[in-house]
Amino acid sequence: MRDLIRLLSFPATIVAGWIFAKYVPRAARLVGFALPAVAMLHFLVVAAASFGHVAPWNTIHRWGAHGFVILLWLGVPFAIGMAVEAAGRRGIMATAGLILLLLMSLAVAFSASITGYLGPSTQPDLSPEGHRRFAVLHGIALPLLLFGLLLGWLWHLRPTLSKPSRSGKIE
Repeated sequence: MRDLIRLLSFPATIVAGWIFAKYVPRAARLVGFALPAVAMLHFLVVAAASFGHVAPWNTIHRWGAHGFVILLWLGVPFAIGMAVEAAGRRGIMATAGLILLLLMSLAVAFSASITGYLGPSTQPDLSPEGHRRFAVLHGIALPLLLFGLLLGWLWHLRPTLSKPSRSGKIE
């Protein structure tokens, strides 16, 4: 039963995002911008914590990454639901692009967290080549890719943030 609930939580969150965007559009636009903004801020805190080599910073990096993956696991399907509701205004290709971008950001965040568990902290006898591969993948490539995907998410929401009302004022 637990597995069925876990399996259905992703589509249920998509439906919740769609309903929220359909019936509360102004708040949905704000939430739609807040999700990637909070994700970007959380990402920067976790990335900054990786530069400190003292115990509290390592703990922040480890547990902050858990929080980041949870944030994306809950935020991405909600944002997909909001994007599906806005598909009529944006067009099907733009919506498909946003959904692909959201799923890629979730996949890259999972990959970064998995490489963190497979790194030198769990394998002390890792070869120097393996250590370099870990440093490049977990410390440079995946964070830059994730940062670019989060920026793309924010950029994609740009037209919906300053939508003028009928009176000509920005909502």
